[in-house]
Amino acid sequence: MRSVLDMVQARNAPVDPAAGLRAARGKPLAQMNSHQCRFPVRESAGIIYFCAGAVHFGEWMPGKQLGCYCRFHRQYLRGCLPVTEEAA
Repeated sequence: MRSVLDMVQARNAPVDPAAGLRAARGKPLAQMNSHQCRFPVRESAGIIYFCAGAVHFGEWMPGKQLGCYCRFHRQYLRGCLPVTEEAA
């Protein structure tokens, strides 16, 4: 399990094995289209790179918990306490 520090610094991010190298490299937010996964996978020179995997139309729910993540990252995060609850 990743630590909160790993998450904040975008280190050791889980990557969908089916997505391969594309997901590990990620994309900066400015280069993403809508309906792409917003799960941070790495940071380089102050730029956060996101998974950018496809989020299917019916699963794209901005504003809802896990609503902007691909299926792999949604499944990964299910059952994990949000950081705010973990600190309580």
